[in-house]
Amino acid sequence: MRRTEKASRKVVRTLVLGVGAASLLTVPIALEFHLKQATQPLTNAWQHLPIEPRRSTLLGISFRSPQVAALGLDARTTMQTLLSYPFQLIRLGAYWNRMEPEPGVFNTDELDWQIDAAERAGKHIILCVGPLKTFSYPEFFVPAHHLRQPLQEHTLIRPSDYPSLLTAATDFITRLV
Repeated sequence: MRRTEKASRKVVRTLVLGVGAASLLTVPIALEFHLKQATQPLTNAWQHLPIEPRRSTLLGISFRSPQVAALGLDARTTMQTLLSYPFQLIRLGAYWNRMEPEPGVFNTDELDWQIDAAERAGKHIILCVGPLKTFSYPEFFVPAHHLRQPLQEHTLIRPSDYPSLLTAATDFITRLV
């Protein structure tokens, strides 16, 4: 019975010391918080502030087909929904790895229907034709058959380091444009 009593006291003492130490550690953090009443009452007046007209600035969105696919969304339905909003520009990506999935295959169908839909909706189109880097994630969109190993993210890709890739990328741009 003595051992159990001793063990219980030891557990209680350890808990008390632990709580005390934790309390001491939270004091500096608690001192950083300053709660006080607002100097003026909160209102919804911000909702009624006049907004300066945007003048000639055009507003737009980016449509990223890899992201749409990653989210499991239907690309055409998603595009139609987005095109119904009142913006003037849409940025589309010519993703090299999607257009040339294997040697000898060059398929622009995905980009073609996106351009057609945007034109039907009366949108101005900005086409991103960067063969290596197009907007979205991952960083690079090079078809696997043009690389011995994947390009490292956050890396400067110098043309002199990848002469065959430069040639293939130039061919892609020439063919696309």
